Amino acid sequence: MTIAIAAKCIGGVVLVADKNITLTDGSKTVGTKIYSREFSFGLVTLASSTEDGLAAESLASEIFDRLNPLTMASIVGVVAIVKEQ
Repeated sequence: MTIAIAAKCIGGVVLVADKNITLTDGSKTVGTKIYSREFSFGLVTLASSTEDGLAAESLASEIFDRLNPLTMASIVGVVAIVKEQ
């Protein structure tokens, strides 16, 4: 189970998540669920909830690689990129 909280604050957003990952065999491990990359237009952060942390990290990287100022001009552009992945 993933616990994540996002809160809009003065001057930004706070996003937190636990690091516990339960694998398909029931075993537990620790991993990253929040990924960030800084762009010229601002910081973009993604959060995941998955049993495959490597796949989540790879997907976040692919999404970040496709983002640019033109797609960030509209939330529709960002949603389209995420849906294509």
